[in-house]
Amino acid sequence: RGDYVSVGPPLFAAALAEEVFAAEMRGICALFDQLNDSSRKRLLERAVTVDLADQSPFWDHVFESALGTTERLIANLDLLDYLARAIPFRTARFLETQIGALADGLGAEEHNWKRGSLLSTMWELADQQESCAIGMRLLQTMALREPWQEELRSATKLFGDCFVHWYTAFPLAFQERERWIRRMLGSQDANERRLAARVLVIITVPPHMLSGHTVS
Repeated sequence: RGDYVSVGPPLFAAALAEEVFAAEMRGICALFDQLNDSSRKRLLERAVTVDLADQSPFWDHVFESALGTTERLIANLDLLDYLARAIPFRTARFLETQIGALADGLGAEEHNWKRGSLLSTMWELADQQESCAIGMRLLQTMALREPWQEELRSATKLFGDCFVHWYTAFPLAFQERERWIRRMLGSQDANERRLAARVLVIITVPPHMLSGHTVS
């Protein structure tokens, strides 16, 4: 708030930001608490470009102050996108501990923007090497909670996209993804077997687009 300075080029701005985070960590944390939503997001966007460790006091503060309870987590779900890009493994592990409460709190309404924001974060996590397997498990959990209907729901689509073999950039090897589906098909849980069957349909019928991800 108040006066601010715009610095360029980006590499220079990132270097300056890294120095500020290193020298004024306590002040940065206090500033985060005082900022409004859009300003917090600008600060987090800058933090994404800074090489902060997963266990940085700044990230500790963000998780505690903005996401420390289920109520605060749901209220600030759109902040998770920044965390997923900056510290994917820690964000994935955090969501893994919260997924039950989140799924219960958000329900399965298809047009709930908060649920859509959460699914987008989960896809971001699944699309990164260090958080891929956890991101896939999170999407699977959300997909299993969707009521069955003929048209695929959003979590089921994204979970299915994780397994298409023509999406060659995906971090988890296709052989590992094949074993994943085989385990689901052998599950004692009928919902899990049914989800695996739907994934098989997705991966054997190549579409022109993958839920927004263009086939190359």
